[in-house]
Amino acid sequence: MTTAKLNSLSKTDIEAMNWYYKVELKPGAYTSARIRPTSSMTRKVVRHIDLKGKSCLDIGAQECLLTAMIARQGAKKVVAYDRLNLSERIELLKEAYDVDFDYYHSLQLNELPARFEAENVQPFDVVVFAGVLYHMIDPLAGLATARSFLREGGLFVIETSVIATGDYTAEFNAKGRFYPGSNYFQISLGTLDYFLRMLRLEPIDLLFTKPGKNKVCRVTIVARAVNHVVATDDDTWLSNGPWFEKDMQSAHLYYDRLQSNKPAVTYKPENDKLRFFKGTEVVDVWSTFKASKHHKVQVTDGQLNLTDHS
Repeated sequence: MTTAKLNSLSKTDIEAMNWYYKVELKPGAYTSARIRPTSSMTRKVVRHIDLKGKSCLDIGAQECLLTAMIARQGAKKVVAYDRLNLSERIELLKEAYDVDFDYYHSLQLNELPARFEAENVQPFDVVVFAGVLYHMIDPLAGLATARSFLREGGLFVIETSVIATGDYTAEFNAKGRFYPGSNYFQISLGTLDYFLRMLRLEPIDLLFTKPGKNKVCRVTIVARAVNHVVATDDDTWLSNGPWFEKDMQSAHLYYDRLQSNKPAVTYKPENDKLRFFKGTEVVDVWSTFKASKHHKVQVTDGQLNLTDHS
C-alpha cells in the first residue's frame, strides 16, 4: 500500500470500509465499524505506563488501534499480532498515523513463540492481551502463552469479560448464552485473579464496567511479572506446587528465559481503592472490585482519531 493509494481514497471510499474499529484515515473520514467502548479501559491504563524506550507486544490487535497509540507514546519497539491477515488495513493505518511497527499474522497464538525464537525476538517490557481470552478453547494455556512473551519486571495488561464474582469458576458458553460467535468459556473474576497469580503475574491495578446480564462485565487488570507464584500464606497448594512450572512449559512458558536485570517498568495505578491481601503488598482483586466504582466508559476511546496521541 503506497501513499498514492491512501491519497486516492475519498471520504466515501473510507466510510464504505467495513472494519472492526472505527478509524479516522483522513480528517473527518472514518471507516465503518461499531465503536468499541471497552477499549476505553485499556487505553486509560496504557496511558499510565512509561512506554518511552520500551518494547511492547499487542496480542489480538485487529486493526491495531492500541498498537498505534503505543507507538505514539514513544515505545522503542512495537509488535502487533493477530491470527487474521489484515495487512492492507494495517498499511493504511501506519501511513495515516505515521507510525511503524512489526506485524505478525496468519498463525495461531501457540505458534508465535517458535516464530519469535527463530527470529531472535526478545521478551517484551509490556504485553497487552485485550479481547482474546474468551475466544480460547483453553484459556489457562492461552494466558500462559501470552505470559511467555513478558520479561521479569514487565507489565501485563489484560482486558476481558468475566463473571463478577470472587468464586473460582469457568462456565461454558453453551448455546451462546454469554456471547455469540467463537467464544467458549466465561471465567469468573476470582478465577482470572488466580490464573494471573499462578503465572507469576502480580495484579497492581483494576478497572471494570458495570456488570450486566448474568453478572458479566469487562475488566482490565494490570499485573507485574515476577519470578515466583503469587500465593497467599494459606494457599499451600499454589505456593508448594512443584508441577506448575513444568506443566506451563507445554504452553511455551519458560521462566528462566524471562529473568531480567532491567528496571521494573514504571506504572501509576488508576484505581485509588486498591485492597491488599492481609500482610502483603499484593492487590486482592475481588476485594478491590467490591470497594470500587465501575469505570465510566469514554465512548470516544472506542474509536481512533488522527489527533489522538495516547
